[in-house]
Amino acid sequence: MRSSMRDHSSNRLSNRVLALRQRASLDFRAGQPTSLGTHEATSASDVAVDPWRANAVLVESEPMRRVGELGAVDPDADEALCQGSLVTTECLTVLLASMRCPLTCVMCDLWKRTLSHPTPVGAITHQVREAMSAYPSARGTLKLYNAGNFFDPRATPDRDLMALAELGGQFDRVVVENHPRFGWSRLIRFAERLDSRLEVAVGLESVAPRMLSRLNKRLTRDRFAEHARELRDRHVGLRVFLIVGLPWHSPRESVRWAKLSSLFAARVGATHITFLACRSGNGFLDELEVEGVFRPPTLRMMSDVLVWALHDQRVSKQSVVTVDTWGIEGLESCATCARDGVQYLEAMNQTQRVPVSVPLPVPCDCDETHTVSHGFRDGASGVDDRAD
Repeated sequence: MRSSMRDHSSNRLSNRVLALRQRASLDFRAGQPTSLGTHEATSASDVAVDPWRANAVLVESEPMRRVGELGAVDPDADEALCQGSLVTTECLTVLLASMRCPLTCVMCDLWKRTLSHPTPVGAITHQVREAMSAYPSARGTLKLYNAGNFFDPRATPDRDLMALAELGGQFDRVVVENHPRFGWSRLIRFAERLDSRLEVAVGLESVAPRMLSRLNKRLTRDRFAEHARELRDRHVGLRVFLIVGLPWHSPRESVRWAKLSSLFAARVGATHITFLACRSGNGFLDELEVEGVFRPPTLRMMSDVLVWALHDQRVSKQSVVTVDTWGIEGLESCATCARDGVQYLEAMNQTQRVPVSVPLPVPCDCDETHTVSHGFRDGASGVDDRAD
């Protein structure tokens, strides 16, 4: 009975999210080209999305723990690149155009660059081959991010899955994103065919009580921990996405739960933890912002959680910890943070150290963010200490 009530509540929330997404997509579509060449748009989310062309391709570098088996430092790692057990890897990141995730998480805005129909057979492989041809020297890590679930057969057809396993063998590591609800048997087949190390990125978002259900994640902390064990047993790495600034939390609560969530992620074996800023623009969060229960995090909040995680060896000894700096300069900040904040974050991302010459967190006007809660009161978020 209780399960049935949860399903009904989740379905109602999904319908509300979809309705608000449709409204938001009208604003998104207004600024997009109307012509897609030979590929016709079938919905608002398809605007300017060509299934035969990646949404974006970029080359970036990031630190990683160079391991043979999980948890064991590779003795053959290049000493010139290592900092302790860390090594810098060059990443070829391909933001794939594929079918959108069928889940309706309330904070997600990735659906804007996805297809409303199954990805055509061969399209994903074509996108990756094109990216590899454009950057032939980038062969450290291949990141395949599809704004959804890599092992969903509607997003990545079987023929593409096996072809991508062959292509991925040209890299030291392949990173894909996938929700634990999708494609476990396909994950196993892909890992067995892949002649390099596999890492699966999962959006845990937060371990704050009841938060996962309020976000409509279709995931619990226990299920996430079980999935982490399953991946570890298969010698598959785990990358975890955590969100700073979720709705229903004051700024202080948000920072606190981001820290606690990183502890949880490290404890279950995450090899990489990335903090992301929660932003409006997807329809649902815009409505919550009007209601006064959501406000995007500040740049200082992002800095605080990263500095804390790098200092806390319970996290940093197990996991590489970074902040996603994509578009982060748009976050609210004081003059000091606006001038130096992004630079400090990027430096900490790469070195996995807090710069000695810069005592972070530095005193600045953002200090008031943690005492002035923009209408929130700490402890008044409606979140209790019971499990999801």
